[in-house]
Amino acid sequence: MAGDFPFITFTCLSLSFLPLFAAMTILMTLAPFQFTLWINSVRLEKPFFGVTFFEGMSLTDVSTKSKQGLVHHQQYSLLEEIMKTMKHNLRKLVLVSVAALFLATAFAAAGTFGQQGTPLQCPTPRHVTLSASTPSANMADFPANCSAGYEQNLNGPTPNRCYIHTFDLPIPGELCCQCVESKKNFLTIRYKALQPGPPNSSTSANDTWRIIGGPSGPLYVPPVGGGPPWQRTKTIPVTCAMLKNNPLRLDLLVQDDTSVTSATLDLDLCCVKK
Repeated sequence: MAGDFPFITFTCLSLSFLPLFAAMTILMTLAPFQFTLWINSVRLEKPFFGVTFFEGMSLTDVSTKSKQGLVHHQQYSLLEEIMKTMKHNLRKLVLVSVAALFLATAFAAAGTFGQQGTPLQCPTPRHVTLSASTPSANMADFPANCSAGYEQNLNGPTPNRCYIHTFDLPIPGELCCQCVESKKNFLTIRYKALQPGPPNSSTSANDTWRIIGGPSGPLYVPPVGGGPPWQRTKTIPVTCAMLKNNPLRLDLLVQDDTSVTSATLDLDLCCVKK
């Protein structure tokens, strides 16, 4: 739930409102009906179960008696009043339901809680730290343009291979989570040159890092030269837009005359119970 996640309408939050909407529908539909019947039962001193207000009398009888002054409303006026009230309340309920779902969608599209106005407290904040110690790559996410193929292991010794890794976020099964923009979100890469060389040469000097679907940048500024060790550490700020969805993940690619010695992703999440 990040990156291009406008479709994540915070599904868990939206679905959690559905039982409430159902209860409101029943309550607002039946309440005016029962209240109206109660008022008339008190006034007429008769039970208000069903629609029979006078024992042994039809609605036509009630209308007839009303002309004689026994009942002070026209035929069917009570039922018409109830139906109008029900329709009116149902229209209001539909508008309230649509507005509530729209607000839930707006929270999800923002990607965070409380980006504007008064901050809202996250129900279950989570911070995850993922290491690339175990090889893992969603191959469908990566372009096939490295001359000698891919390297998924740390400390790979072979030049011309692109290092790739997919950070899959381990979200607890009972929670529904999404990325939260935070200063604590960053990717840390440690690496070394396999073919040091001068600027603009076909060596490690022109290698870059890249987040698939996101930003990229040079690995060596200034370029690598002289004797070993040719090691670097780069910390890259991560935004929620850099992540892919289903499952929530981040894809890293490092070109291709560089050996990655470690890679770590830190990310803040906000979760709610399903």
